[in-house]
Amino acid sequence: MHGKDQDEAMEHALGLQEKRQLTMVHPFDDPLVIAGQGTIGLELMEDLPEIDTVLVPVSGGGLISGIALVLKSADSSIRVIGVSMDRAPVMYHSLRAGKPVEMEEEDTLADALLGGIGLNNQYTFRMIQEYVDDVILVT
Repeated sequence: MHGKDQDEAMEHALGLQEKRQLTMVHPFDDPLVIAGQGTIGLELMEDLPEIDTVLVPVSGGGLISGIALVLKSADSSIRVIGVSMDRAPVMYHSLRAGKPVEMEEEDTLADALLGGIGLNNQYTFRMIQEYVDDVILVT
């Protein structure tokens, strides 16, 4: 852990990457991470060929991007609904703003869901805009 939130921890990790010439694997905004998450969509179609709607948790968007890409590529009528916590739902607000936004982190039961999506988000924001039917908030 480093810093007051996950965004500061990421900045520190990027500094270490550069200083020590390490390889950074982004936790969600990475095409290979998204592709790996897409295998869940393949499993859903294999186990439930009649699937017409899926609910997928949303944080940074890697999981839902992969699943939605696979499902929508197979059948564009499958509805993909993102579910976001109502405490600092940065992707939800980013989608409504039409661009990535920053928000203060709020404590939740799921620490891994905290943090932003990055103002320089390269993949997940755009993919959610394209492949996800809606993102809803839950308390």
